Amino acid sequence: MTELTILEDSLKQKKTVLSNIIKENENQEAALKAEPVSFDDFEAIVDRKTALIEELVKLDQGFESVYERIRERLLTDRGQYKQKIESLKALISEITEQSVSIQAQEARNKALVEKALTQGKNDLKADRIRAKAAYDFMSRQAQDVPARFMDTKK
Repeated sequence: MTELTILEDSLKQKKTVLSNIIKENENQEAALKAEPVSFDDFEAIVDRKTALIEELVKLDQGFESVYERIRERLLTDRGQYKQKIESLKALISEITEQSVSIQAQEARNKALVEKALTQGKNDLKADRIRAKAAYDFMSRQAQDVPARFMDTKK
């Protein structure tokens, strides 16, 4: 049945897309661990991951559509398609493992993003304090210095 081959190809494509997402998560982790964190690189990675996720959604929709068309035949003639069904089950198991791995990566990356944002806020706060101290110092210096170019004659 060609529909089963289509389902199998769809699952293989999904595995490839998930592998690419795993690689992008690794790139994202490296970008977040870099000093200083490059949020431009981070944003580019997020954009690539978004495109991969959109592709994943399309593959899922296509898979569901084909599966719904042949579901009844598969249930009634299960023995005839046993080998293909086992192959599909194995692919689904591998995809599930990849999905769990991606979820763990996403959780680690979320913690890294929160850490980078907190560090960025702290750096900004320290910069503001330094700027205020410099401004206050310069203001005091300006008050203590007499005007040298003022005409003192009346």
